[in-house]
Amino acid sequence: MKKIVLLFSLLVCFKVTNAQTLEKFRESISVWSYLQGQYYSPNENFRFIADVQLRYSSEELYTELSSSIPFYRGQYTLGGEYYMQKGWLLGASARVADERTTNIIVPKGWIAHRGEFLGLSFYKEVGIESFNYFETIGNTPDYYRWSLLVSLAKELSLGDKLLTLHMDYRIFRNQGEARASQSRRIDKTRWFLGAKYPLTEKLDLEIFLMKETNYLKLIATQGRFDAEGNQIEPPKPERNYNKVTPILGFGLSYAIKKSSKTTNPSSLFYGY
Repeated sequence: MKKIVLLFSLLVCFKVTNAQTLEKFRESISVWSYLQGQYYSPNENFRFIADVQLRYSSEELYTELSSSIPFYRGQYTLGGEYYMQKGWLLGASARVADERTTNIIVPKGWIAHRGEFLGLSFYKEVGIESFNYFETIGNTPDYYRWSLLVSLAKELSLGDKLLTLHMDYRIFRNQGEARASQSRRIDKTRWFLGAKYPLTEKLDLEIFLMKETNYLKLIATQGRFDAEGNQIEPPKPERNYNKVTPILGFGLSYAIKKSSKTTNPSSLFYGY
């Protein structure tokens, strides 16, 4: 795990952009929501999860895709985690994503470790997932991607209840046909800030903010001209392109049987 953390640190410290021109685009805010059910085995070594997510955006592209339905993506996940000794765990899940123009099946596996750092809960995870497209418009190749996640969390007492604050950072790198010549060293990052509060003994509410950045490379363009030969868009060189999406989210998680153990503090929002 020390090697994994070192690799993650190198990736974070690595300057994602290089000497090329950098173009940034900021989308309007998206809203993500989820409902989740959890169940722990009697010995609390297994956790089973069912999760439904809905995502909304006012961006014109997404509203056109959604037609009369206000959500551009629905996602349905089943998964589980096996807790081993010394804070280690193994997990696996399968999710189906409906994006109106395509459907995707995504199996995922991961290994993680829970520990402490400066009095904070410290969670590290390495995952791999495979994107398999079906009923899609256009020719979208299947691919898989790696992800690295670190999460820090702190519990605060509010009366007889505990408020959990956590911060996550996740890096994604695509593999397979998705790593075209236009790809960058890192394909996506997500900063995640969340707060989790128990409404009842079994029902938790989470509110979170997220910044998602997609790292692309665009080819050079010759510029655009109108019918009279007037330039309406100047030529652009090959350039790096960062698409930033701010996200506001909320969700509810119901535990049929809760665990007495401390688990992944960021795991309420599952499979993102």
